[in-house]
Amino acid sequence: MGDALKALLGKGLAASGKSRGEVIDLLGRTNRSKAFRRLDELLSGNPSETTFLREVAEVLGIPLNQIEVALEFDRESDSREHAERIEQANREWFDRTGPHLWVILPKGYCPSLITVLGPDYFLLVPVPPAVIALPDFEQLQEVGGIARAHFADPKRRVREVAGYRFRRSLDETFEFSTEGDCLGRMEGPPPVRVVSSSFRGGLHRLRRVIAREDGGR
Repeated sequence: MGDALKALLGKGLAASGKSRGEVIDLLGRTNRSKAFRRLDELLSGNPSETTFLREVAEVLGIPLNQIEVALEFDRESDSREHAERIEQANREWFDRTGPHLWVILPKGYCPSLITVLGPDYFLLVPVPPAVIALPDFEQLQEVGGIARAHFADPKRRVREVAGYRFRRSLDETFEFSTEGDCLGRMEGPPPVRVVSSSFRGGLHRLRRVIAREDGGR
C-alpha cells in the first residue's frame, strides 16, 4: 500500500538533504515522538492525516500536485489488487464447483442458516459433466430440465425460488426460469483489465507530472 507515495517522499527527503530529525524540527511539533511516528508512517506510504502530509511535502519541497497524483495512483493500485484477489478467488471457487445452476432467491428472502452452512449448500445445483459435453442447444435443454426438476422437488433446500443462473464458465452465464426456459445469456462482471488500465493510466500521469516539475527546475 502506498508505493507511489513512499517513493515520492523518499525521493524528496533524499533530494532535500535533511534528516528525519531536521524535518521534525521544521514542522515545529512539540510532541516529537508522535511526530516521528507519523513521519515514519508517511515514509512507509501510509498517510494517516492529510494536513500532516501537506506540511511534510512543503518542508521537503514536493509540489502538492505530485502528492495528489501519487495518492490517486496508490488508490487505483489498491483497487486493482483487490479486483485481482476477487478474480483469483472466483477462479479457485469455480475450479472446485465446476459448471452449475445457481438458484436466484426472491428479493427479501434468505434462508436463515445460509450464513452458517454457506450459500453453496442452499443455492448450488451441480450440472453433470455429461451435460456439459453436449452441443449448445442440447446442453441448454438438459440444463432447463435440471432447473425444472429442482423447482419441482419438494425436498429442495430453499423454500422460495425466483429462477436460475447456469454458470457454464466464469465468462458464460445463462438465465433460466423456474419452468426451465432459457431466458438468454447474461453479461458477466467487468473484466479486471479495466481496473488495470486505470492503474497504468495513473502511473503514466504520475511520471508526466514529476518529469514536468523536474524539468522546470
